[in-house]
Amino acid sequence: MSGTARVVIAVAAWLAIGGAGRRGAAQVSATAGALVAPTEHRLDAGFGLERSFGLTFGAEGTVRVRSWLDADLHLQGGTLSSDDAGVVDRDLAELGAQARVRPVAWLAFTAGATRRTYSSVIARQRWTVLSVGAEMRLLFSGGATSGILRVAALPVVDVDGLGDADGGFSVAAGMEYRRDRLEAALWYSLERYEWPAGVGGRRLEQLAALTFVLRARVLGG
Repeated sequence: MSGTARVVIAVAAWLAIGGAGRRGAAQVSATAGALVAPTEHRLDAGFGLERSFGLTFGAEGTVRVRSWLDADLHLQGGTLSSDDAGVVDRDLAELGAQARVRPVAWLAFTAGATRRTYSSVIARQRWTVLSVGAEMRLLFSGGATSGILRVAALPVVDVDGLGDADGGFSVAAGMEYRRDRLEAALWYSLERYEWPAGVGGRRLEQLAALTFVLRARVLGG
């Protein structure tokens, strides 16, 4: 079974399990926003550390399908450059979807799928990533400001030419502010992956970003 098929099946199963035990009145609302993120990519394949950096830009949208269920979609891209000798510039393009199921107001369980592509003059590398995790919120200022912590396991990381990673994880922490129909958020995120030992040793790869998002509510109250 391909990595993409496993992603689709796993996310569908997660949504089915999350929705089976809970029912809520339809309270559909939606937000749309734009994001910018200074982004750093690091790779250590056993031949020295390679680093590249650049600004990525994108858009995101969230639909609240039920009072306890959100569906997110984001797209993002940019160019990552390096001053290190022998490291080529690469273009990053990403499309991702995620579902959030909230058993209580301050906690959500998440499941998501991401397709990511790194393109350079040498090659094009496609990634398929599945994440399963949790998101915790701490409210301040009467609920207008929230502290956010996200943690997730990445049980499926399938990369062209490399196969499946041994596994990975992602963490993120930040703040979100809401006023009327507008929202602003700032968070730092880190994804890290590891592959079995090859010719040069174990392959370690990570992607980190400091993301700023500005959103507006476009549907619902």
